[in-house]
Amino acid sequence: MAEDIPGEFRIDLGVLRTAITNVTAEQTAISGDLDEIGLKMKGLSSDWNSPAFGTFEEVRTWFDKASADVLDLLGDLIIRLETSYGNYAAAESGNVGNLTT
Repeated sequence: MAEDIPGEFRIDLGVLRTAITNVTAEQTAISGDLDEIGLKMKGLSSDWNSPAFGTFEEVRTWFDKASADVLDLLGDLIIRLETSYGNYAAAESGNVGNLTT
């Protein structure tokens, strides 16, 4: 049996566009922060002279992968938001066209 669809289902394209803009800005900011951390990590090898430095390469490898993963995730989210926006905008345009014909 089909589920009831709420009678007030609406998409606010302006809010969706704002979400896309905000997520994109945050992705850019996070990318810059991760780049800055990565640069600082690269400079540690010349100053760090202790046995603990032996495991540092593992940590840096993990950091590089985690950084790439989070940026890929945000990029995928942006693509999905943009696709949704395009789909909803096209549907609304079609609906408006149906009302005027």
